[in-house]
Order: sequence, then structure tokens, then C-alpha cells
Amino acid sequence: MEKAGDLILDALKEIIVIPAESAIDAYKAQVGLFYLNAMMLDLSASGIDIGFTLVDSLSDDVTVDDAALEGMVKNLAIEISPT
Repeated sequence: MEKAGDLILDALKEIIVIPAESAIDAYKAQVGLFYLNAMMLDLSASGIDIGFTLVDSLSDDVTVDDAALEGMVKNLAIEISPT
């Protein structure tokens, strides 16, 4: 099962915010967690419910089917990029 931190790190790498070998600093972690939860709540409110459970830390499991992860990473990268 994927961890929230892995998903956020992959999204940050998509938009070249951090190099592949870097860790997520505290600010980027909080921004990533906020946008991940907000993005998934928006999808759920639009009727797209893929079983996501809100996350509070980078070590929390992302409770979706593995097939949804790539799309989540791409969309999260788009959501985070303006910040």
C-alpha cells in the first residue's frame, strides 16, 4: 500500500520542485497533505468516490486501489504547482 508521503513526493518530482533523491521538508509536507485531502474531497463531492480516507501524516496509508495512484499523482502535481 502506498504512503501519503510517497504520493506527495512523486507529485513534487513531477513538477520538478525537488530532486528525486530529496526528502520532503515540513512546509512541502503540510502543503502536500492539504492539497491531497482537498483534491480527494472535491472528487468525492463530485460523485467520484474511490475509497480515499483523509490523511494526517506522510506515513498514513493511501486507501485507494493501486490503479488510481498514477492519476492521483498527476492531478496532485497540477494542484500543488501554483504554490
